Amino acid sequence: MFHKKIIVKIDGMKCDHCAKRIHDSLIKLEGIKSVKVNLEDKNATISYKDNIDIEHVSAVVEEEGFHFVGVES
Repeated sequence: MFHKKIIVKIDGMKCDHCAKRIHDSLIKLEGIKSVKVNLEDKNATISYKDNIDIEHVSAVVEEEGFHFVGVES
């Protein structure tokens, strides 16, 4: 099954615990199949089936106390 991918830039992550918080929050969103957070690159690669609401992704990141920078092109 083919999944679409998007990479979102996240600022404010400083440790593995931060990355896990982002992962655990994003993976709960409807339509998201997997999340891989890269602490060093300050981003998260999100695989999803159909469409995702990037505003919702942004809100979740911000609610966890981090800064949603944008989507990598």
